[in-house]
Amino acid sequence: MANIKIHKNKLVLLLCLISSTAMSGEAVKLNLKGKISQKCSIYNMSDLIDLSKSETKIVAFKFYCNSPFDISVSSQNGGLKNGSYLVRYHYALDIPKAGVSIYGDSEKSVINSKIVNVEKIPFESRGEIKVSLIDKLEMSGHYQETLKINLYPKSFL
Repeated sequence: MANIKIHKNKLVLLLCLISSTAMSGEAVKLNLKGKISQKCSIYNMSDLIDLSKSETKIVAFKFYCNSPFDISVSSQNGGLKNGSYLVRYHYALDIPKAGVSIYGDSEKSVINSKIVNVEKIPFESRGEIKVSLIDKLEMSGHYQETLKINLYPKSFL
């Protein structure tokens, strides 16, 4: 019986120690962190717009960006080039969910590619680019041009 009483006293003493430790206000700090890399891209877009049979083409694409970004459109030649012959065009780039609408013409976009600052983060979105000839393709031969869409993701500070 005395042995049971000693064990009971030890158990009471242990419970008192546990409860006083829990009530002393100790805190544990957990440092949490995470990192997601920036990603801005245009995808599912044909890289060839053939204006041989149609003066206007609309090409749809998908867009993803997980940060604010800048976007610009520039023309390499100022138009579709065939030797020294140049055929100018208009373009309209629209990404509605991001609030992007960029309009211009090939001739002015060689020197001045307008950079649009976009603070709204669209994540997954759709867009389209419309290209319309200003001049007609009349002279025989191959015409070439590169219309470049530049994306510049911006960092959060």
